[in-house]
This record gives sequence, structure tokens and C-alpha cells, in this order.
Amino acid sequence: MKNKIQLLSIFCILLLFQSLKAQVPENYYSSANGYADAQLKDALHLILKNHVTLSYSSLPEHFKSTDWHPDGYYWDMYSSNKRTSYSGMNREHSFPKSWWGGIKNAAYSDILHLYPTDISANSARSNFPLGEVGKTSWDNNVIKVGTNTYPDGYRGTVFEPADEYKGDIARTFFYMVTCYQDYQWKNNAVNMLNQNTYPVFQDWAIKMLLEWHRQDPVSQKETDRNNAVYKVQKNRNPFIDYPELAEYIWGNNVGETFDFSNPGGDPDMPRVTIDNKNIQFKLENLGEENIQYVTVKGANLTENVSISLSGSSMFSTEVTSISKEELSSSEGFKLPVLYKPSAYGTHTATIEITGGGLDKSVEISLEGVLEAFEGVIYEASFASGIGDFNAVNVLGNENWEYNKDYKCMNISGYVSANKNNANEDWLVSASFDLSKISKATLSYNYTISKGRGNTVTEDYMKTHQTVWITDNYTGNPSTTNWTQLTNTIYPTGKDWNYVNESISLPQNICGSSKVVVAFKYVCDTDDSATWQINNLTITGATLLGVENDKIKDNIRVYTTPGYLNVELEDNSDANLNLEVYNIVGEILAKEKINSNSISIPVAKGQILIVKAGNKISKVITH
Repeated sequence: MKNKIQLLSIFCILLLFQSLKAQVPENYYSSANGYADAQLKDALHLILKNHVTLSYSSLPEHFKSTDWHPDGYYWDMYSSNKRTSYSGMNREHSFPKSWWGGIKNAAYSDILHLYPTDISANSARSNFPLGEVGKTSWDNNVIKVGTNTYPDGYRGTVFEPADEYKGDIARTFFYMVTCYQDYQWKNNAVNMLNQNTYPVFQDWAIKMLLEWHRQDPVSQKETDRNNAVYKVQKNRNPFIDYPELAEYIWGNNVGETFDFSNPGGDPDMPRVTIDNKNIQFKLENLGEENIQYVTVKGANLTENVSISLSGSSMFSTEVTSISKEELSSSEGFKLPVLYKPSAYGTHTATIEITGGGLDKSVEISLEGVLEAFEGVIYEASFASGIGDFNAVNVLGNENWEYNKDYKCMNISGYVSANKNNANEDWLVSASFDLSKISKATLSYNYTISKGRGNTVTEDYMKTHQTVWITDNYTGNPSTTNWTQLTNTIYPTGKDWNYVNESISLPQNICGSSKVVVAFKYVCDTDDSATWQINNLTITGATLLGVENDKIKDNIRVYTTPGYLNVELEDNSDANLNLEVYNIVGEILAKEKINSNSISIPVAKGQILIVKAGNKISKVITH
């Protein structure tokens, strides 16, 4: 391991701080003072980017001052070799040059991320993202290459440096995405970086790099190298000069302004730290829930701290206080946070930690997303055939067939001028999923005609060419319980006039996972018509609605599968009338609120109006 300075006393800390910062030019970072997170990073970018561009060929000579081990050899972080000659070594772009396209620009020869390394190790490292390796494909007992096992991270091949240099590499990457934040990332970079200036790193990468940064603090090696680089390149790595910057830009102090004159603060002041200041949840289905934990630690606290949660009631925590003893333990306290949404959309809340002698509260931002959907769920153009529809003949000799000339599905009982066959034929779709859908629409193009000069009446169409839907198809149209859909527009009934139909699907169908739509054609021996259909689509959406956290200050209304739930937080509104209406104003339930909670059975896929006293809210059942 590198020579890590241990925290022996406050006096030693101050001496160390002065020695590490001694060669930072006065006012070098002054233009970045007082900024927070993204703005702090932007200000550092402006300081760092205007540096001397070294020639790539000069780097081996510069390495003699920037990367020369005190024992007299090149300091190679990729291998255990101790070379006194540069032979067998490469100028390693620790932040791969292919990540910006390999252009020979300022980054190409920036010595703050170029290190002397063993040729074979450099070749194995390639341009892979950073990660923590499980199954290895290359290992020289210093670095590893193999499959990433870091939680929630990129699952391809990654490069893992030695533990004693993980902090060095993390701070190098912090520098690169700050100095060159205006670059466009390419190739393997997209498996670790986003195309933005802040936060640049993907969430998993931020978490991993901060862990490396904390577990492997700045060493004298890094400080000496930073000073040596400044002499020739005229810029510095601020994350070596001020390791705390990483916390203010990506970590526990995001949102707080950074003071370069007092970056560490008073070590005797009460303080609380958290390992994740921005917790994000993402769910796909109503009724699901997810719990995450935040590690909270404290020092110098005078009393227990209080925990409060404000914002969306989709979030909750059972903890209201944490003892100072639990916070000061080496493990800290695992604070549980539950996300259990009862409505689609994006929900936010804030956990606030106060008391304990803290001079200001510590906040944890919560964001939960229950993804809404809007778009095409199912479609059949019939441009080249019947697709996944099924033609079912119940009566007669005719059946639904594909008409290649008009690229549609076609059926007719017509045989000749004086003859028609009696038929009952169904064109039945494959099943489609509306389980996450609160509203849906069937659209299709069709015509009904008897040919030129003859007219099919609208009344005839309403009984002989009909549209049906079910969420319990048996495989046999005759034994299935169907719901008839009502067309909103009819063709002229002659001259093959096509119309574009659009029908809203019933609310009681929305929320079902196996829905089938069908077109039923009937005719008798006295009369028949030709029916042609094409370009069918089912579109749908999840209604965002409103959260309905509280219909009144003390009454919460929400839904769970099959039920409308009302919770009374105190007794001030006991015996209040509760009325539930559907969207057309029909009353569905009338109750007295005479207990702490009541649950009313409701059908899925409904928009309900809930009235408590003179207060009104809207909910969507599921």
C-alpha cells in the first residue's frame, strides 16, 4: 500500500493539510469559490482547460520528474515491474483516448491522465470502462480485466486497478470529465459516461468512483506528481489538491457551496454524513414497492437527531429519530426508505435530519418514478396477410380472407347475382396486454359495400358487421362472453367508400392482460355485403391522474388493486359523509367515516370522484 497518512491528531491533520496544499498557487482556484455541484464543476473547467499542451513525444522525459519512484525507477501503477529504462513501457491514456475519438488534441497529451505503464498491461487494459472484476480474462496480480460485478453497473468487460491506486484513477477520471467536459464521448465511454456536462458519470459509476476515492485517499505520491505536472503543464488536478471537491460535486455535499479557504470545516463541529444524498426509485407496475437504505453516520453530536419526511406520501420511513450512539458507530445507521406509489408519474420528497447540535439540517432527496405509457399497444396493417389474427368460420362456406389487390382482410357471402350464402364468420385478434393501461382506443379503416349502384344501409351494418371485445377468450367465439363495441362512423355503403373508425375501449377492459378484439360478419341467403378492413391499431395510455395524498388535511385517499382506501389520521372528521361517483356522475358508494380506515371494493380501470364533506378529489382504480 502507498504511504497513507493516518489521522493521529488534529495537529497532524493541520500539518498534513498545509503540506499537501503548500504548492497550490495563491488564488489559483479563487474564481471557483462559493459555487456548488454543477456550477462548481463548470468553474473548475474554466480554470483547468487553459493549460500548456505538451508534445506527446516529450512525455517519457517528463515521466522522470512526474512518475519517478523514490527508490530509483519508473512508478508503474499497472504492473510490479521496476524499470529504470523506459524500454518496455507505454504512455498510457488511463482515460482512454478512443473515448473522445482519438483526436490528437489537448487531452491526447495531457500528462495528468497519462502514466508510464508496462506494454502488456496497457494492451490488456485496452479502452474498457472501470469496474470491479468478477471472472477475469487477464490478471497480472496488479490489475484485472474481466466481467464487471459492481452492483447496477455496466455488465460487460471492465478494467480494475489495484486497490492501492483506485483513488488515483478515480481522481484522474474526476479531473478528465471536468477539464474536458465539453467533449463528446464515444465508443466504450458510453458504458460509463453520459452525454452531458453534469454529472457526466452514470449513477453506478459515481457511486463506485466515490467509494474508491474515499477508501484510497490522496497519497504523497499524488501530491508530488500534481506539483511536478504543474511546473510543465501549468494546471493541476483539483481533486488531489482538495479531495473534498468530489463530495461537493457528486457526493454527500451536493447542493452545498465550497469554500476553498476552509474545505474541511471545523473537525470538532457536530456533523452527519450520508452515503447517498439522492435516492432514486423506478417501478413499472401499480401495487409494487421498493425499499432502499441510506447509511447515516455522525460525529461530535450532542443529542439524538430527528428524521422527518415531507413531500409525496408515496414515500415513507418508519424511523423518526436516531440515537447519537448508533450514528457514531463504525457501521452507522441504515435508514430505510420505502417507495410504494398508488399513482403513475414522478414523485418527489425530502428527508430532513435535524438536531444533535447540527448547525444546519442534512437533506436526502427522494425521487420515484412509476412509468406511465402512451403509444401503440397492438397493430395489424394486413398489408401482406392476416398476420396474427385468426379467421374462425362458425356457419357457411365463406371465410375471412386476405385480399392481395387491396391489401386488406375481406369477406362476403355473395356468390352470384341471385345467390348468397348464409354465413357467420369471426376475424379474431391475438391477445394484447392492457394491464398497465387506464384508457385505450381501437382504430381501423374499413368499408362495407354491395358494389357500384347498390347501397348497404347503416341499420344493416349495425346488425351484420359488428365489433366485439373480451378479456376471457375461450378460443371459440360461440362460447366466449363478448362485449359489443359501437362504431362511431359508418361508410356510405356503396362505391367502396373507406372510413377511419376510432372507438374508446370500455373502462372495465383496461387493466386486463389478455384482451382480444374481433370482427363478426353475418349474412343470410337473401342478402349479403362485402366487408373490408385494414390498418388496425390499439393505442393506450396510463392516466397520470393526481396523487390524492390527502383529500383534506387529515384524510388520505388512495387505491390498491380492487379497492378504494380512505385513511383518517385523527378523529376530527369522524362521521363525515364519504361519497364516491364514477366519471359520469353516478353514485357508487356512500359511507360514514367512522373508523381509522375503510376500504371500498371498486372495479379496475375507473376514474372515480371522491367527496369527503365539501372536499373533492379524483383517483384512478387499478
